[in-house]
Amino acid sequence: MQSQEQFNSGTEHLDALIARLEGRADSELVVEHLQTAAAYLRGAMPDECEHNLKLANNDSDTLADNELKGELQHTVAEVMELLHPPSSHRRSHRPKTAEAPAAGAKASPKRLDAFFHGGDVKFGVFYPAKHVVAVFPSLKAAEAAAKALSLAGFELWEVIAVPGIEVRRFLEEIREHHTLWSALMTEFSRIIDTEANLVDDYARWARLGAGFLIARSATVEEAEGIFERVKPLDPLAVHWFMPGYIRHMM
Repeated sequence: MQSQEQFNSGTEHLDALIARLEGRADSELVVEHLQTAAAYLRGAMPDECEHNLKLANNDSDTLADNELKGELQHTVAEVMELLHPPSSHRRSHRPKTAEAPAAGAKASPKRLDAFFHGGDVKFGVFYPAKHVVAVFPSLKAAEAAAKALSLAGFELWEVIAVPGIEVRRFLEEIREHHTLWSALMTEFSRIIDTEANLVDDYARWARLGAGFLIARSATVEEAEGIFERVKPLDPLAVHWFMPGYIRHMM
């Protein structure tokens, strides 16, 4: 259960963002959603607050300033975390000797099915809510990133590095399942229209031989920690998937 202190912290974040956005012609609708979310949060109505946060995030594409758009997405993620604090223990990120899983010699989309199985994954496949997906120029770079996360304290079942051919076959299986593909595209389009192209980008990178790192990440702190650890390895793209929104971390 959330405390009043958490609600107060959330409203402070929202009020600061609203102050930054007010007066801009391209932010009227976003500000309206944020003001409503803040009002619900002050009234200790987290579900209604969350709904309006998602609406604000969905309309973030109206903002012409990419820096403000990123700030909006970051603030929404922070307040969402306050509304839904993780129940599991936080990682210590202490050095350890366990190795992150390396990609197998034979590509198999079933390995991704197994990794994504669980309640945080919509449609049972690839809307990987509460995961960071990082794309690297090669499988070797993705495996190096997975090892870096392993040494930072991530468990074997929380991180996977896979070759592009595995991701490509995985996405092809989804495309062949017409009902599933339609539902996935609807979900992406509901967030931001342009996000539907993200799956096509993944398919293109996969064809070019990219390596993919996927890591479970339920909080802003974890997502940013992952990004800081993989950034030195020069990823092509890093995305954090959460229910209702996708944060482009680079």
